[in-house]
Amino acid sequence: MSPTTSRGDARDSVDSNNDASDGANALSDAQRLLQTGQLPAALRAAEVLVNTDPENDEALYLLAVSLRYSGNQQGALKTLDRLQAINPEHARCFQERGHLCRAMELKDAAMTAYSRAVELNPALVSSWQSLADMGQEQPSAGDAGFAQAQADRLNALPKELLSVTSFLYQGRLFKADQLCRAFLRKNPRHVEAMRLLAELASKLHIMDDAEFLLESALEFEPDYLPARIDYVGVLQKRQKYEQALAQATVVRNTQAGVPTLETLYANACVAAGRFDEGLTIYDEQLEYQPFNPTLHLARGHALKTLGQQVEAIDAYHKAAKARPDFGDAFWSLANLKTYQFSDSEIKRMQTVEAGDAVAPADRWHLCFALGKAFEDLGDFDESFRYYENGNGLKRGISKYRAETMTEDLELQTNVCDANLLSLREGRGCPQPDPIFIVGLPRAGSTLLEQILASHSQV
Repeated sequence: MSPTTSRGDARDSVDSNNDASDGANALSDAQRLLQTGQLPAALRAAEVLVNTDPENDEALYLLAVSLRYSGNQQGALKTLDRLQAINPEHARCFQERGHLCRAMELKDAAMTAYSRAVELNPALVSSWQSLADMGQEQPSAGDAGFAQAQADRLNALPKELLSVTSFLYQGRLFKADQLCRAFLRKNPRHVEAMRLLAELASKLHIMDDAEFLLESALEFEPDYLPARIDYVGVLQKRQKYEQALAQATVVRNTQAGVPTLETLYANACVAAGRFDEGLTIYDEQLEYQPFNPTLHLARGHALKTLGQQVEAIDAYHKAAKARPDFGDAFWSLANLKTYQFSDSEIKRMQTVEAGDAVAPADRWHLCFALGKAFEDLGDFDESFRYYENGNGLKRGISKYRAETMTEDLELQTNVCDANLLSLREGRGCPQPDPIFIVGLPRAGSTLLEQILASHSQV
């Protein structure tokens, strides 16, 4: 075994493929060879699998692990490049890249890879443990303590719940739901199982259930930090921003100085309209995380809302510089409506968008930004091509159906009648002149909101 392999590494590798129906017998046999230490045989088996099916992401992952264990680091990296091109959101691909970079003493690259791995799949014990171990050497070890807590929590989980977590982040929601509910029937007050079921409800947009489950979990165990962190997110999704800020304050006071939790609090401040406090925390975090693209993006959004467009543009530029394929940074520039991309920026976006290893969300954001850029240049054919490509990508993932939207709107019309409004007379915003902006998708409501929000008297 490699010196960067931990007990969690084995758990991470095994539980994602423990359902025999998901893989061929040959893949299961090759995994067994690797897990039992029969390295040469495992390597040969993985090579045969990849030669037979060059786009089998699990076979490529197995080959990369086998190559690393065999000491062939460059071969493993090339295999991971192939895997990432096929599946840019394969979490264990980034974990394996982290192991390789760590073994090659490329610390910054390893930390970036591990961070991306747990972002895609928070159930990866080995990535959390590696972040904790390597983070101890950082000037601020706050995140190291947070990572260690995540690793310890996952290591203490029952096997069933670790599998639920893994299924959840592979998008296998039905399987995760079945397993989680079966566990809760036997353990009805298990707070992590309740948190996981709430996360499933959130992914399915059943937000009232998610909120209730998290409230219940925190009644049973008020100090359970993962549930309270998720509770902040659910309250924000339900637009209960003051309540979310109150919960974020509790989280921040629980573990002061942890960068991840400081950012959570800053985001809650901004959502609740406390922009100055939120921006102050963003600036503090960026002093020792100057290349964190998400922080720059969040700061840019806050500045844009305040009407500080020049500063917002600078923040979005820094986000794009920190991560060149960060599609949301480019789209945020385009979404300012008045920003004009330079020729060099357009070429840069085109080059990135044409690459193989671009995550779907980054790609469609890049397409939308390029659509806006060519629209401004008057090249409408090229603009439409990018808009069409971006919307095609997003529709394939969002599974949007106009019929569902029509049904929802009809239900709202039936419920929100004159009688409902008369029963609530006198409630709502205390200001004498609230402004409501309504409209169909892509009708320009966001642009109208931005125009009105920029007025000094609004």
